[in-house]
Amino acid sequence: VDSNFCFFECLLYGDYINGVIDVALNLTSDDVDLLASDGYGTSVAADSHSVANIAISSTNEILANNETLREAICIGTDAAVIASRAYGSLGSTADSSLSSTQPYYVGGYGYTYDLERAKELVESTGLSSEELTFTLVASSQNACQVIAESFQYYMEQIGITINVEIYDQATCQQLWMESGNTDFLINSFYMPTASNEAANALEWMLGTVYVDFGYAGEISDLLIDAKSTLDTEERAELYAQVQQVVYESYVMVPIAEWSTAYVYGENVAECDISITASPNLRYVTMK
Repeated sequence: VDSNFCFFECLLYGDYINGVIDVALNLTSDDVDLLASDGYGTSVAADSHSVANIAISSTNEILANNETLREAICIGTDAAVIASRAYGSLGSTADSSLSSTQPYYVGGYGYTYDLERAKELVESTGLSSEELTFTLVASSQNACQVIAESFQYYMEQIGITINVEIYDQATCQQLWMESGNTDFLINSFYMPTASNEAANALEWMLGTVYVDFGYAGEISDLLIDAKSTLDTEERAELYAQVQQVVYESYVMVPIAEWSTAYVYGENVAECDISITASPNLRYVTMK
């Protein structure tokens, strides 16, 4: 590898345009837009194969036992605006709890924002302001913080108070898995790659951060049946049911599908990096 061929986790703009850095990884949408406007190098978006969701825990009895409240939360969140704010040109509004790049994805399971209806639903619960106060944990990653602050704002508009706590991702996941330590979690993990078997994506999603949302039994049964059958049509139907159960149960709010991005300069002949979090240099060739 050429001695001038360097990878950085953030874009050092001056070094890049002067040719000191040949490839820069994990760019923000602002970085990508700036490079596009200035015409320096080639920018590439690499799909994360994931959806940023806001998961609702079942360990809080008020949330677990009140589907009306969960519905209000889901339709009271403007996912399109949040997706744009959090990911800019690298994001799009999610249409299901499963990424559209995964096999067996079914669209149409994103919620339509309806502020007035959400207000009515919250009021109809008869819950006090104290009962409508919850905690959300979010990663210190910038996009997660934007999602958290935006969600906090939208919930305030419908009469719900969200106290946001920021931690590293490992701590967020631990707090979620330990019963009763948080009421909401933002998930924006990478899927390592687009799986050839949707069970991997769904089991990863449910088994790590959504294991606790109260409908895992039904969903787990569907997943087991899907993995057991050799009939691809039957499997597709079962995975479709999983996404439908998640949607109809109001247990998470799909926010955004998102991509990471990288850029390479004129010293690079070919550059194909499918996973920017763990880059493989095999398909990078210098001139």
